[in-house]
Amino acid sequence: MDENGASFQVLCLATIGFHHLRGPEIEHLFPESMDFPKEWSILPFLSLPDGAHSSEKDFVYFTLPFPNDEGTVFGLSCTRQLNASSLKNIPSDVTRSSVQKAVVVITTSPPFGHIKDNLDIVTNAYFSQGDFSNLDVLRDFFHVLTRKEQDVHIALNINLKSFLCEWRQNALVLLKVLLLGKRILVYDKSAERLGNFQYSLLSLIPCMMSHLQDVSSPSAHSLEKSLHKPASLQTSDKRSLLAYTGFPLIIFGEGSMFSPYTPLQLVHVLEAKSSTSWLAGTTNTLIMLNQNKMAEVIVRSDTHQIEFVDPTIKNLTSLTYTDKSWMEDIISRVESSLEMELPGFEGSDDWIRNQFELYIFGMLATVKYYNFLKKQDDSILSQYHYLPSTSCISDYGETFLLEWMKTNTFRIWNNIADDDLFDVILPKHPCKEEHKVPISARIATLFSAVKITPKSRDGEDEGSKEPAV
Repeated sequence: MDENGASFQVLCLATIGFHHLRGPEIEHLFPESMDFPKEWSILPFLSLPDGAHSSEKDFVYFTLPFPNDEGTVFGLSCTRQLNASSLKNIPSDVTRSSVQKAVVVITTSPPFGHIKDNLDIVTNAYFSQGDFSNLDVLRDFFHVLTRKEQDVHIALNINLKSFLCEWRQNALVLLKVLLLGKRILVYDKSAERLGNFQYSLLSLIPCMMSHLQDVSSPSAHSLEKSLHKPASLQTSDKRSLLAYTGFPLIIFGEGSMFSPYTPLQLVHVLEAKSSTSWLAGTTNTLIMLNQNKMAEVIVRSDTHQIEFVDPTIKNLTSLTYTDKSWMEDIISRVESSLEMELPGFEGSDDWIRNQFELYIFGMLATVKYYNFLKKQDDSILSQYHYLPSTSCISDYGETFLLEWMKTNTFRIWNNIADDDLFDVILPKHPCKEEHKVPISARIATLFSAVKITPKSRDGEDEGSKEPAV
């Protein structure tokens, strides 16, 4: 599965309406013969978000458990409002001045790119008819989405340039909070902006977007069961190197969940003792009023503010001097290339992901190196002809690294990542990279010219002591 996109399957298409007495409810479902899973009973509340009546159009991203706890499905809802007087035939149960509905797509991977664009067009066409009983446009759309001969791949289509320019150095703070597995509540009046923010943050972590199968439930941990330590490393294969490095990182494993939109009906899941770590979004002010009972960190994606309910987390995730210098350089390069749209160009979304990929690679190598040093006596270490600098530890922040080593993510990663990782990837903060070397050359070095060389002590085969990166 490609890191810049994920193959997927469309499972169903639905329309959700808001009834003035019964609330949100499913009106139509495609395929019409579908046996609707009981695990999806909350779908109407996910599709028409709290506060949806205050906007003419919005998009809602959400997750649901796959039937029989076999993974996660991903929903995208396009909500619209229409003046009731615009309807050709006003149903008898329409008693308000406006009609509120949503058209929803359920897929096996996060629905971005042309799925979102087409859903917008189809929803607009459905509303423009002025007759909600005419389902032809929806039926045709579902058939197009589920054509067997169609090889569908969804590009991330996330605007990381805007994300970075809006959040600036706090983008790295948020990434550190996420890596530490804290309970993060995100609030925004716009459900679309809410979802875009959370997926932008997740996309900074290599392999994350294509490994979200356990995110819908704190009890799910199938991905952890499938991981194992690689028996070999093929230096010319990026996937092999990612596996050798310990990817995918299990951010949302047992006890954790990702709920990009969370209605009141799901708050009890966040409050449960079994939910020790989560990233959840809400548009509901009532949930915000009770935030101190659940969340450790509150993020306002509308005002770009971070509130640390637990002040110790602020200290743990504060940026080091090296972190700040690195972020300043990245932001400067992004801002100087805002008008350029070429993929892979310095400052582009792909380039931004590459920078954070290097950051996380360096962090993981630093952790392995840190633990190696702790296990060795000074007399043993003195026998090595070459060892990397220990400045990487302070560059990433020793307190942050120690805290990360307490997480479930670390426990799983440490079991599958090679202990000699720092022989392959230099434990070094990317800020210490030589900027005169083009990023393309550094990435090529990382994924194409890796050479495993044994650490050398007196009396052993010396080889090359320099890690390849």
